[in-house]
Amino acid sequence: MKISKLRLKNIKCFKDTEISFEDEKGGVKNWSLFVGDNGQGKTTILRSLAAGLCDKGGASALLSEFEEGFLRRGEETGFIEICLKDADKNEEYTVTTEIELVDNNESISQKVYPDDGNFKREDIFAVAYGAGRSVTGTESYKKYALVHSLYTLFSYEHVLQNPELGARRVGDHTKEGEWERLQEILKEVLMLEEDDEISLERTGLYVRAFKFETQQVDQHRRVPDSGF
Repeated sequence: MKISKLRLKNIKCFKDTEISFEDEKGGVKNWSLFVGDNGQGKTTILRSLAAGLCDKGGASALLSEFEEGFLRRGEETGFIEICLKDADKNEEYTVTTEIELVDNNESISQKVYPDDGNFKREDIFAVAYGAGRSVTGTESYKKYALVHSLYTLFSYEHVLQNPELGARRVGDHTKEGEWERLQEILKEVLMLEEDDEISLERTGLYVRAFKFETQQVDQHRRVPDSGF
């Protein structure tokens, strides 16, 4: 599933704003870039997407990080509306996360349209990294969960998951093709070539990129220029 539209009503600096991620043919763009000065709402957009993709419990946990609340100042109700498209299955869903001020506390509720029983949150994959994220990962989770993969957007002290541990869990699984699929994804993310190697060894996760090795060899063979 891909995000096709986002609407924010009385959320932080947004009174009533809709953002489309669709192209001129109605398809969903692969990339979107937000540019603006500090305080213009870029992080609020990302946090709204993160909270709106989680279930009610996950959204409540993420938004509870803000003591000042997530509603626009002076408002008592607001919502985050996310439209999702699955082109392969020809399905569209709208997930609405409503926020209401009750006894000076923000209460979260959610609804999905159409409520046909076919919407599965496990079909949603999302990850995010906050501006103050740590450079190493030490946290351990037994399985993937949206709230864990998005938490660094809300708490910069939140620790990233240990990537080697995650790779070992996939590599040790007996399900055919899981480790091979992970290698393909890593190669794509790291912009590696097909012949490059990714191995999971006793001492860690290793990447061998032959093009960089070739460049290093060529540099060592090059005779330095002389000024004499």
